[in-house]
Amino acid sequence: MLHPLRLEQKKPNEEDKAKWINIIEQWDQLLPKKASKVKMQCQKGIPASLRAKCWPLLSGATERIKEQKDLYKSALKHWKDVIERDLDRQFPFHEMFVSKDGHGQRSLFQVLKAYTQFKPEDGYCQAQGPVAAVLLMNMPAEEAFWCLVQICEQYLPGYYSPLLEGVLFDAAILTWVLKRSCPAAHKHLQRHGVEPLMFATDWLMCLFTRHLPFNTLLRVWDLFFCYGKNISKGLVSLSHRIVHLDFQESIKHGTLKGGRKFYLKDVTLMVLMVSNVSSDKQIHLSCFLRSTGEGAP
Repeated sequence: MLHPLRLEQKKPNEEDKAKWINIIEQWDQLLPKKASKVKMQCQKGIPASLRAKCWPLLSGATERIKEQKDLYKSALKHWKDVIERDLDRQFPFHEMFVSKDGHGQRSLFQVLKAYTQFKPEDGYCQAQGPVAAVLLMNMPAEEAFWCLVQICEQYLPGYYSPLLEGVLFDAAILTWVLKRSCPAAHKHLQRHGVEPLMFATDWLMCLFTRHLPFNTLLRVWDLFFCYGKNISKGLVSLSHRIVHLDFQESIKHGTLKGGRKFYLKDVTLMVLMVSNVSSDKQIHLSCFLRSTGEGAP
């Protein structure tokens, strides 16, 4: 079952900020009893000045910091050369990441290096770079590290593993959504031999950091952190835009990038409750894996 969540277009005001400060101060008392209140405020948007507090709280990163207080610092004793090659590719025109010796690139290196040592079985994944960069634009390095841990472990499990099984899983969901919600787009892609995995991998793994206007991206992430554990992960904005809004214009331009720019007023977060589609997801994933030789016969 699909549940559209519209992002409210007005920016959070002082009254909203006061409500968020109250939520932060009473976080342990509010949840889970007042979870609906928190979700409602997330749809209105989190004030930029409070995202450094709110995202870690919503994702559970704050609890991880308390539980493993010194782990981030100990992980920094190790490093991997391969990370350095990607640092200047993450938001190269953003003032925080312009300089190789600047604070931004140093912090990004530390966060990615720490995660690699925290999860050595997964190693380093290039797609984590832009995700970590956006986190660092909104909070200190240690909080960014733990938010990245929560994203990789709780929100998007299997996305950054060697086999990318989580991405395969959600690409199967996207196929399911396209087939049911926009059969014309689905048939057109099939006719041209295009699988959703071909164009959606970068969207999903990088959490749309390379594809949405920055202010819109932040609002999408507000909802992602709030609803992420209960939705079909990553089916946000652009996927839904292809399904409903820009298909005809994209075809006219001959490319999925040819349509209108993506604005906040057009973005919808499609919540796919896992309990309602789990059997379809499993069927589509099994078929996909069998077609690639990875699944059981």
